[in-house]
Amino acid sequence: MGRWRRSWTGSPGGTWTPTRRWRRSSRRWGSRRAERSGGMRVVFCGRWNRHSSAYPETRELWRVREAVDRGRASPHDLRQAADAATALLLSQLERLGLDTGSNGGLRWDSLYDVARRIGGCSGFTRLIRIPETNHFHRQPVATLPLRWEGPILLDDLAFARAHTRLPVAMTLPGPYSLARQTENYSVVGLERLTEAYAAVLRQEIASLLEGGAAFVKVDDPQMLMHPEDAPTIRTAAEILTQGLDRSRIGLSTWFEDVSVFPEYFALPFGLFFLNLVGNGKTAAAARRLPPDRAVALGIVDAYQTYEEQPEELSERVRSVASHRSGSSAVVTTNTDLSYLPWERALEKLGVLVAWARRAQREEQQ
Repeated sequence: MGRWRRSWTGSPGGTWTPTRRWRRSSRRWGSRRAERSGGMRVVFCGRWNRHSSAYPETRELWRVREAVDRGRASPHDLRQAADAATALLLSQLERLGLDTGSNGGLRWDSLYDVARRIGGCSGFTRLIRIPETNHFHRQPVATLPLRWEGPILLDDLAFARAHTRLPVAMTLPGPYSLARQTENYSVVGLERLTEAYAAVLRQEIASLLEGGAAFVKVDDPQMLMHPEDAPTIRTAAEILTQGLDRSRIGLSTWFEDVSVFPEYFALPFGLFFLNLVGNGKTAAAARRLPPDRAVALGIVDAYQTYEEQPEELSERVRSVASHRSGSSAVVTTNTDLSYLPWERALEKLGVLVAWARRAQREEQQ
């Protein structure tokens, strides 16, 4: 597309198109709630906590995972169990009334595990904690040149789209964070490795967009921990998005406020996910977001189990949305929902949907 537009809308065909109204396609749309409202949209895109004893599907997934570790089940068994849990999640998100959903990454131990499908990555023996979390992953050892050897998440996307009428968004790790999580990044060189990952991930993003992803969210939280590497990160972002529809590529960061990164909103993404929970500096910085970029306002705390009150959600939105067109407002959680119990995550999303629909009705009155 030649230029970015101000508002994003979902399409029944499973992609978001930067137009001012809903477009119909041959694919049947399951819920017309958001279509009728034409206002604030509720999005979930990211990882989900798969450790739940509440449902047969999640209990089976955990049982099969342990059986695989003991050599008593096959990778095929594990995939079937993950498929069942993913289908459950997608049906629950659809019933909640979200406008865009995600598969929750239930097939993968970590977001960084996409490296297992990248040519030139090997090892995966050293277990390391992901910074600022209690989650772990096994680090790759990288040997340049890295190679994209075919679609990594395309089957996951196709499965999700076949099991929900919602548009489906996908998540990938950012090249900088993926480089930082690579065991030998200091030997290869952080700059070279980040750019190499960016080139590979660009091909994966292209595959997902062509495969019908509503958008692709790029999670790169560690870039805010190292603003001194801004030149490397900027170059990688250009490589990552070059020649692609940038209006359908989003950047998500957390742990630090975006004001620590120089000219954050000049990065070449069409959508920025912002953490507005107790983060006044990010809200202030967001007022400098160019009007031709979309923003997803993270107004629900995905770290804590407490239930947000409507006034809290409204205040968090007002801190940014008063400076932007209401038609471009998208609301979501402030990070992945992998930190909360499955049932509590559903409850928090339900509160967000109810609040958003009420806000839309009030706006239309």
